[in-house]
Amino acid sequence: MKGRNSRMNTESTSLALVNSAPAQWRHFARFIQRPALPAQSANEMGGQTASFGARLTTGLVAVLRMLALDLVIMIALLSLVLVFVLAGGELPSNALNDLELTPIVILSLVIGAPLLEELGFRSWLSGRPRYLIVIPILMIAAAAAAAIGVTRTGEDASEGTAIALLGGIIVAIIASLIVWKRPPMRWFQAIFPLAFWVSALGFALIHIANYKEGDWYALLPLVLPQLVLGTVCAYLRVHHGLWSAMLLHALHNGIIVMFVLAGLSMTQ
Repeated sequence: MKGRNSRMNTESTSLALVNSAPAQWRHFARFIQRPALPAQSANEMGGQTASFGARLTTGLVAVLRMLALDLVIMIALLSLVLVFVLAGGELPSNALNDLELTPIVILSLVIGAPLLEELGFRSWLSGRPRYLIVIPILMIAAAAAAAIGVTRTGEDASEGTAIALLGGIIVAIIASLIVWKRPPMRWFQAIFPLAFWVSALGFALIHIANYKEGDWYALLPLVLPQLVLGTVCAYLRVHHGLWSAMLLHALHNGIIVMFVLAGLSMTQ
C-alpha cells in the first residue's frame, strides 16, 4: 500500500510524462485532486538542474496549454451565463462595468493586477522560506503604518506611514535574500493541500467585492471563473515558477479586455 501511494504521488507531481496538451490537462486534473508540492519541478528534469532555456521553453509551452484549457472552461461558463440571461435572468451590477478602459486602466488590468495578485495569492505556495518570511514582515509593517495613520495627523502621519511601509519592504527583501536558497519547509509540504485551496478560494472570494448588489452566497457562482483561474495559476506556479502564473494571468485578463474592447467598438 505504501509503495502504491508513493507511486501515485510521483505520478501526480512528476513532469516527465507531460509531453502533450491532453497529458498536461490530465496532470493538472490529478494535481487538483491530490494537491502536493511536486517532487520534481521543471527546474530539475532528469535529476539535474535544467538550463534556463529549457526551463523557459517548458514553462511557456505549459502556459499556452493551460491557457487553452482556461479559455475552454471560460467559454463553457459564459455559455451558461448567456442561457441564464436569455431565459430572463438578470445579472447583478459589476463595478468593472463603470470603468473607462483608458490605457492606464488597461495596463492595470493586464499587467498590474496579475503581478500584485499572483504575489499575494500564489508566491508563497512554493513553501520556500524566501516567500513565507515576507508575509509576516509586511503584515507587521502594514499594521504599524495603520497605527501611525490613526494616531497621528497631517504631515507626521504621512511620513510615519511611508517610513513604516518602506522599512517593512526593505526588511522583507533583506530577510528573503538571507534564506533565498533554502528548500521548501517540511511543515508547509504537509499542509500544502489546505494552502492550495485557501489560495484558490481566497482569490475567488475576494472578487465578490466587484459586485455592488446581492448576497455573497448568491454571488458565488459568478466567481467560478476566478476559482478556475486560481487553480490553474497555482498549478503553474508550483511546477514552473511564479513567472508562469503571472504570464497566464496576464494573458487571461488581456484576452477578456480585448473582447470587451471589440464589443464596445461594435456597439459604437
